[in-house]
Amino acid sequence: MQKIEWLEANLDFLMEYFNINNRRYLGNKYKLLDWIKLIVNEQCGDIESLFDVFSGTGSVASASTDKRLVVNDMMYSNYMAALCWFSSQKIDHSKLADIINFYNDFNALNETIYMSENFSNILLSGKTFSNKIN
Repeated sequence: MQKIEWLEANLDFLMEYFNINNRRYLGNKYKLLDWIKLIVNEQCGDIESLFDVFSGTGSVASASTDKRLVVNDMMYSNYMAALCWFSSQKIDHSKLADIINFYNDFNALNETIYMSENFSNILLSGKTFSNKIN
């Protein structure tokens, strides 16, 4: 089976691991979602849009995907993650498979990296600090 066929055949299984709430962050509001939704419903009634002012990992916005979402965060990484999770653009499975395959096929054992240059003879007796991405 080709890699793209395997990816498409196992997409439901893989999506369990690519869950927005798997992103860990100290201020993540995932455990507060039921309470937040209760307060919003009580205080705001039937709303059509939600502005997640400090979206961070996007857990609050993810609980309101039936609404028009506006997400905001000062960290660029959170902005990029929000684009990925909440964009209306469809997933390009072929592109995703190519990216995964590129990193899985990359052999970093001969690469010189900061850790190898500065710590390989101190830690791990000269071994390189790289492993295959699984």
